[in-house]
Amino acid sequence: MGIDRTNLPPHVEEAIGSIAELHAQHSRGTSPVRFGIARLTRMLGRPAFLTAMIFSIAAWMLLNVAIVHTGWRPFDPPPFAWLQGTVSGLALLMTILIFSTQQRDDDIGDQRDRLALQLALLSEQKLSKLIGLVEGLRRDDPLIADREDSQAAAMAVPADSLAMSEAIKREIERTGP
Repeated sequence: MGIDRTNLPPHVEEAIGSIAELHAQHSRGTSPVRFGIARLTRMLGRPAFLTAMIFSIAAWMLLNVAIVHTGWRPFDPPPFAWLQGTVSGLALLMTILIFSTQQRDDDIGDQRDRLALQLALLSEQKLSKLIGLVEGLRRDDPLIADREDSQAAAMAVPADSLAMSEAIKREIERTGP
């Protein structure tokens, strides 16, 4: 079920387009190998793969036990050393695939975090400017009684993100993690 974009305001459509472009840029910058690894990881994460693995392991074990009962020499007698090695090797490969895919996903997450931080800082600057302008209008309008608003004056000053970061670090060190 798709989203009906006909009822969305233009600024929301623009935001959706920006997010889609961010993902498209990330995909264009992905090497074919990393793209293939991500596709393989998605395939391995499906319930059908789990079902196939369980069925394959059970079939391997049952086949070897059945061969023992027929008197023939099984290709991997219990305790199934070849099966253990195969499963261990596949587990190692799957772990590497998952870490590689997670790294790719972390890259776009980092991009989104930086973008969100930049937008938050820009919004804070705009709000500070807006508060300053409203306070200026209030002071200049002869119909509004002039009064001192220390909170509005403080909010009109843009925040220093570096000073805030240092204050947060000091507070974390003081209170502990």
